Amino acid sequence: MPVETRYMHCNSDTVNGWTGWLLLLDLAGCTYKYHTDSQPGDLSCRWYVSVWLVKSSGSRTYLGDSTTVYRTADGIGYQTVTFDCPETDASPNDAVMAVVHQYVGGAHSSVNFITPQLNIDKLDAATWTIYLYTERRYDADTDTTAGALYWAWDPYFMTRIENFSWTEYVPVAKKKAVGDGLVWIG
Repeated sequence: MPVETRYMHCNSDTVNGWTGWLLLLDLAGCTYKYHTDSQPGDLSCRWYVSVWLVKSSGSRTYLGDSTTVYRTADGIGYQTVTFDCPETDASPNDAVMAVVHQYVGGAHSSVNFITPQLNIDKLDAATWTIYLYTERRYDADTDTTAGALYWAWDPYFMTRIENFSWTEYVPVAKKKAVGDGLVWIG
């Protein structure tokens, strides 16, 4: 049962028909990335994460949302949310997608992060701790609020999921009659 830290990486890919920034075990070769949105007014910002199991066919199963974090004043740095991952049956070519939702006032935007295919049998029931590196900035001269999410810059923007727990798929051995005996294949 792997229990991992998955980093929001600087490389993107399409996995099972869904495109996103990769969720990998390290940040090798990364330079930082960011997602930002600005809206008129002195607004609060909030972030949370939706988690999906992505089947090899491209269909998705919704697993739930994390808690939510807010910035009502200017600031930058880590904020943590938690997600109670339910035990979920899976198939070897499935992937997991975490969608980070960002609101600046009522304006919504999002960023997809996705694992490669995991050779997974199931997601284990576990509480994930998700570190989001966020910023809220108000510009009084233009009366504009910007919200931002940063990731993929070791050691500064180590946006990540901790306690990512799953069970690896192990094929069941099969019997085949050969001559006068049985041979295990698999």
